Amino acid sequence: MVCFHCQQYAEKLLKAFLTLHGIEAPRTHNLRRLIQLASTKAPEIENLIDESDRLTAHGVASRYPDDWAIIESEEMERMVTLARKIGAAIVSRLNL
Repeated sequence: MVCFHCQQYAEKLLKAFLTLHGIEAPRTHNLRRLIQLASTKAPEIENLIDESDRLTAHGVASRYPDDWAIIESEEMERMVTLARKIGAAIVSRLNL
């Protein structure tokens, strides 16, 4: 469940960022796609694209309880760290 919330945190921040910049946020949970779009305004997040695939996978898998797997604490920590990296990059660009 931790990884799901990390994915949702990153997804919602990316979609808010896109909307703020007048870019239509697609109906997707795919962080790779959202980061690709957001990187046009925040190029520093482009280096997180490959890592984001794992977070996307965790977010999608947790939607289907029959497919849940036990996630090691190290993996959860990696996903929390990744979500924080995405969040920090986006929040620093919000200019609020």
